[in-house]
Amino acid sequence: MDAPADDLPATLGDRVRGDAAATRKGTRRAAQILQAALDAVVETGYNDLTLEAVARRVGISKGNLQYYYPTRSDLLQAAFAEQIEAHKRTWQDIHDAPAPDARTRLRSLIAFELAANRDPRFVAQVRERWSLAERDRELRRLSNTWHRWVTGRYAVIVGALRPDLDSRACRQVGIMIYAMLIGSTPYFGPDRALPSVSRGLDQRIEDAILRMVETAA
Repeated sequence: MDAPADDLPATLGDRVRGDAAATRKGTRRAAQILQAALDAVVETGYNDLTLEAVARRVGISKGNLQYYYPTRSDLLQAAFAEQIEAHKRTWQDIHDAPAPDARTRLRSLIAFELAANRDPRFVAQVRERWSLAERDRELRRLSNTWHRWVTGRYAVIVGALRPDLDSRACRQVGIMIYAMLIGSTPYFGPDRALPSVSRGLDQRIEDAILRMVETAA
């Protein structure tokens, strides 16, 4: 077993501690760069995104940024991968929170997704990712992986609510749940379509999803 850094010879221990500190600093810097890239995508769009602009936001040189992400494609792929992962972590936390039954857990997840639809920055990031995924195979893979994961998790909840359904039917209903949630995005947020009729829409969507689960054949 490796000795703790404090038990190593002075020179080696200093190097180990220094490497650990450098790793933490590098991790923080990478996170700053990814957040700056996502902010830039929201504020200026993909076409105006440059490594120089992102570096200025972080307060570093372009060369320093390229140590972490050599190209704009590398940067965008990493930024959108982190955006997906952050959304996934929150989704999983809500799923894993104590709940009296699967129906309550599903309702909590529906509320989370509809709340995300009201976040203009999150929605703008997702729209940019969808648009770029048409031309970028890696971004398309990231999106597809997320969609497989989340619809699979919804399918498990459907199976708990409807044990009479087979796995294929549960997965199809899981897909329909997520399609309803992301398909409603234009009707939420400050620039929503049809604002005059959007009040109470979230409750109708929740009710429709629950009825769909209850009546699926």
